[in-house]
Amino acid sequence: MSSVAIFTSIPPRISRVVNGIEIGPAYQKICVDSWLATGCPVYSVNSYQEIQTIRPRFPEVRFLPLPAQKAKPQKQALPRISQVLDSVARSDCDLCLFLNADIRLNPDVAVRDLVERHAGDALLVANRVNISNLLDSHGEWFLFGLDMFAFARRATRKFPDEGFQIGKPWWDLWFPTVALLGHLPVKRLAIPAALHLEHPQNWDWISYVTYGQKFVESTRRMIHATNLQTLEPNVREFVSRMRESIEIASNSKSEFGQLIPVGQRAASLLFSSTAIPLLTS
Repeated sequence: MSSVAIFTSIPPRISRVVNGIEIGPAYQKICVDSWLATGCPVYSVNSYQEIQTIRPRFPEVRFLPLPAQKAKPQKQALPRISQVLDSVARSDCDLCLFLNADIRLNPDVAVRDLVERHAGDALLVANRVNISNLLDSHGEWFLFGLDMFAFARRATRKFPDEGFQIGKPWWDLWFPTVALLGHLPVKRLAIPAALHLEHPQNWDWISYVTYGQKFVESTRRMIHATNLQTLEPNVREFVSRMRESIEIASNSKSEFGQLIPVGQRAASLLFSSTAIPLLTS
């Protein structure tokens, strides 16, 4: 049996309001408890200052400090995706389940078993299911992004550091795109494994543009560096269609008005392409 470890970055504070009552801390504990219930070790990548605040609340979580910063920032930087992957690479797990910290694993779904069966030779991804009540197990699928990823530790080297950060947009669409370009198959769960308590969206349009530009530039560069003839036919078709959108955005200097349709098209391509089969068990 392969060893599975869960990786995330628990924030110092999370806010969720239900019926006018703030339940953020309680919801975060429910999420953490759902991860621990899998029997997998749980790792959270945080700054040293954050760890001092968070660790007393979650003594069963293993906290991994980010590299020390040379200067004190006005606001603590969010962990980069590459820093989480570096932590995975240094661990002794065989398989990693990487998820956003506000995801509760569905107790009715054998998530660990799914990871062990499908993530050894592929990237396993999952859309979240938005729920309106704290302990619901069913809700509405969110089909414009991904919140859960599982892969073998050895696959971390396929993902370069392009400056994407946890809690910021676009990296969830970039991640499976890079996997496909790197000849790593991608599979998507059609099982409500990742539950997410719905909350008002606070769109940070500056981040949307900044990280959208990173997506366009990184994806365009990697597509140009890939010999498309080495890809499977359905992956090649996906990449060709993605390239069309990327080139439009690139030629328009990634203006805001062009980035929105690029994001919508990227999600649509990822979630409809035969290059990414749906798993129902």
